[in-house]
Amino acid sequence: NGVNWQVNKDGALKITFRSATEDDGTPKDDEAGGTWIEINKKGSVDINDGDDKNYIRMDKPNGDIGLQADSNIGLTTTKNNIGFNAAKNLNQNIGKDWITAAEGKAAIAVKSSMDIEAKGPFNMKGQTMSIESKALIQMKAQSLFQVEAGSSAIIKASQVLLGPSPAQPALLAYDLITLGTGNLGAPVISNAIAGYSTSILISS
Repeated sequence: NGVNWQVNKDGALKITFRSATEDDGTPKDDEAGGTWIEINKKGSVDINDGDDKNYIRMDKPNGDIGLQADSNIGLTTTKNNIGFNAAKNLNQNIGKDWITAAEGKAAIAVKSSMDIEAKGPFNMKGQTMSIESKALIQMKAQSLFQVEAGSSAIIKASQVLLGPSPAQPALLAYDLITLGTGNLGAPVISNAIAGYSTSILISS
């Protein structure tokens, strides 16, 4: 009744669905027909919709599994986990958006380098944020670099340099002591000898 079985001389099996048939063998639904399942002589299995738009292939000699859908592919578990484990690479190529949402935490751990690049705006938000490096942290902007805090901004370092090529230490405006050589009341070049600041408070 619309199902065709074929076994060739190598033992390969192919089952083709043609839909229910009329009394003379004519298929009643040509659009539904055409789907086939085949096990070839090497033990590989193919399931195909007949149009090569949707198929599953299990390649036994090479140990590969191929899956293709003309529209959507869904993976759902109602109770426990879905796991992906690759001995080597996991490659993803997405034609449009990549959206991931987790009700719990998200963690990424890599043992080598990690690069993130966005051609458009790049935004990060969190309740709190911590960035730690065992060596250098470097931030560079082509134009404006802006840091804004709702209350205080604290920088702790043995030396803080501001400007394109800073060299002089910060001086306290009201505790500064300078020394210059007399010039009969005329202005002289003086050098600061006290009043250096090891910590600076900048406030509006």
